[in-house]
Amino acid sequence: MNQATKKQGVKVLYIGGDKGFWQTIQNRFLRQFDTIDWEFHTWSVKNELEALSTFIDVIDFNPQFVYLDLSEHKKHYYPLGQLLGRDNFFHDIPVIGLIDKKEKIKEFLALSLDFIFVKGVETHDFVYHPVSIAMPKQVKKLDFALAKFNKEVELKDDLRVGYVTPLSIHLEGNLPMAPGEKVRIKTELPTKNVPSPSFTLRNIAQSNLYYPFQYAYDFDIDFVDPPEFEESEQDDALGEEDEKKRLAQIKKAKESRREKIAEHEGMLQVCKKRHKDWVFHSMDPDSEKATKVLFVDRWMRIFSDPNMRPIDQYKFGLRTQTMLSDEFEDIDQIRPNIIAIQLVSQIPPKYQRVHELVVEENKKGETDESPPEYPDLELSPEETQYLDVLRENLRDWEKSEVEFIGNLIKRIKEINNYSPVIVLFNCYFQSKEALQESFSYPLVMTNTNWIKLDSITGMAQIFTEKHRAKTAEAIKAKIDGLKKKDPQKYRKLSADDITEKKFFISKNSDMSFAEVKIPIKMRTLTESTVTFSTEKELHPGTFRTNFPVEMSIRLVNVEDGKFSVVDAGEHVYKGLIHSITEDEKKQVRRYINDVFFEPLMEKRQQEDAAYWEKHQQVLADKETDEENAEERAKETLGLNQANEGEATPTPNDEEVPSE
Repeated sequence: MNQATKKQGVKVLYIGGDKGFWQTIQNRFLRQFDTIDWEFHTWSVKNELEALSTFIDVIDFNPQFVYLDLSEHKKHYYPLGQLLGRDNFFHDIPVIGLIDKKEKIKEFLALSLDFIFVKGVETHDFVYHPVSIAMPKQVKKLDFALAKFNKEVELKDDLRVGYVTPLSIHLEGNLPMAPGEKVRIKTELPTKNVPSPSFTLRNIAQSNLYYPFQYAYDFDIDFVDPPEFEESEQDDALGEEDEKKRLAQIKKAKESRREKIAEHEGMLQVCKKRHKDWVFHSMDPDSEKATKVLFVDRWMRIFSDPNMRPIDQYKFGLRTQTMLSDEFEDIDQIRPNIIAIQLVSQIPPKYQRVHELVVEENKKGETDESPPEYPDLELSPEETQYLDVLRENLRDWEKSEVEFIGNLIKRIKEINNYSPVIVLFNCYFQSKEALQESFSYPLVMTNTNWIKLDSITGMAQIFTEKHRAKTAEAIKAKIDGLKKKDPQKYRKLSADDITEKKFFISKNSDMSFAEVKIPIKMRTLTESTVTFSTEKELHPGTFRTNFPVEMSIRLVNVEDGKFSVVDAGEHVYKGLIHSITEDEKKQVRRYINDVFFEPLMEKRQQEDAAYWEKHQQVLADKETDEENAEERAKETLGLNQANEGEATPTPNDEEVPSE
């Protein structure tokens, strides 16, 4: 599966089937960064389940760059893109998506890869951008024409829709907002139900997210824009001197206002009714994945399980991480109900039997001075070597795991209203009771075996059933309380009346995409980079703009490790341009040239204007001189012809005698 063209260099992995284009990318690497020893590899994925095993292979291979070709067999490569784009292992490893058409760009951007490039002849950015974030010291400053200006444009953030209720919508995205803020959001909700793009933010959070974004939003749907009133309707009446006419005009203006308000209210009620019916009709009681499970394993062993199915086919939300972040931000962000952790997970699966040997040695108190040998097991040289590694390090690793568990539980206790079940696999060195008592956390469970999918799927089902039963009990208690308080008013109240109705949108549906815009000031532009400023404090990620073309912007550090700088009260950001076609690249260049050469053109225009002004003056002076000369000539001629009409005597004018 692996095809290498160079050895022992910086590993660049391509996963796909377009060998011709991949060769073009390789040539660009070699030409643009010829001082680096590159090692190129080509893999492929045959089916959706193989995408999961390929993910493990990528972890094992540990490349410095990964190119994922999404232009063919989306069903095979898209799941792999989801794993690569979300896993902490690839935080510092650029993952680049390649597509051949731009129409589905928003769908591919949802993978949260570092870049998405549209295949074409120009491949400079395909290589320069990833290298600039992974190996910044190897990158020289771009020597492209720089357009400087200060133009107000719009920055787009692609949101994802989680679910819709009769009165609200739940979305996730990367833009900070404030509760109460009115926001115009482009959605795919039926316009006959929700004609207005106006929404009011009710709540914003940075936890319990489904997608790999920064924020979860709950918006109240405004449905219909409020009526607009012209102040001149009553102002005109103020200038009317006739009291009767003035009162009539005021009355007419008030009636018009009342009619518009009534029309708006009627339209609002109609739209609410339509939308509510649509939500009720669209709901699927089995679509909600009430339980979220997070698997943490350096080698993601569940992907090798023969019973493993595509991730989306499970009735619970299945999330994976090869490692947790240092401050456990991902725990609060995902808020899993069950956290399944493989302890001492740095041990590769191929060395698990060696690990078991060392565990038994440690139980027996074997010393390093006389380690046992295992001639009957026929250990390979690699296994023998790893056996020594484990003998030297395993006890320290076990102690480190206990410290890790303690830090994790400490962080969980800091989160309000959150108490997940923690299942520790390969926990042979500590008992459940000891850990529960040591960390004062009764929801710790242990398993001495290596992590297995079946052990968790059954637990997830039980957890879901308990959650639903608990919710039903809470609803019943609320109904009983209301009926006790006012039996007559609440006599017909049922669980269906007070249960919030939610239509969960499939992530494969176009309706799961939404878009919000904010104003920014674009300051500089090259054919590969852009800088802009905004009052918003943004997070790392990819945004979009339609100026000067529809393009994506991957935010990177501005300077000296700073993600942004503050100038004139605004945050200034730098972005690397991607997701554009060759024709759009040419349009960007033309715009830059127009701006870049504008001062020169102005100078030339000024010089031309000065020249023509001088030229006109010369012509005018010349014309004046000619007119003056003509006048002088006329004056002279006038003197010579002063006696015109009279005979002019000559010296020979005397009479000559005849012969």
